[in-house]
Amino acid sequence: HHIINWIGVKKTTSWGMVLVAVGAIMLASILRTDTSYWIILASLIITFIGIDIALPAATVSIMGSVPDSKAGIGSGMNEMTGNTGGALGIAILGAILNRVYLKKILPLESLVPQGMLEDINSSIFSAHKAIESLGGDTVSELLQVVDNAFVSGLRIVMLVCFMLFTLLALFTARFLPSEIIKLSDKDQ
Repeated sequence: HHIINWIGVKKTTSWGMVLVAVGAIMLASILRTDTSYWIILASLIITFIGIDIALPAATVSIMGSVPDSKAGIGSGMNEMTGNTGGALGIAILGAILNRVYLKKILPLESLVPQGMLEDINSSIFSAHKAIESLGGDTVSELLQVVDNAFVSGLRIVMLVCFMLFTLLALFTARFLPSEIIKLSDKDQ
């Protein structure tokens, strides 16, 4: 709450979203199959700091504007919109990742037994397990195709997150009121 009190809800929420966007674009830029975990961690820390700054400020903005007699409804709406947004985000971003992954592993169709394709298409874990069961000289090359496909999907997802959070930061900076106006029961 110190940041909120210092620069206000609007700037805190906007700058938090900017940090999330910065973390996402960093991940999109650096993510490869051989990227160091430390570099990934640095990007994630920036993202998590942004989330940790933006979400409480957004909650203060919502809860600060509802009448005290409607605090339960305001809290419920805040939770419901957060959960719905999270579920939609996971579904949409997961679908994007899956689409890119499936497109990038198409070359494997001619290189592995037909019965193995379902395992390779279902998940990265199943793909690794199926390919490793083949044995032979081509295992590392096939695993590289699968790993690159997955990382390509993650990079696209991070680009989408960057664009989304950049737009949200701009939207918040433009439209979120600078001061919280608490509604009274009479205003409804």
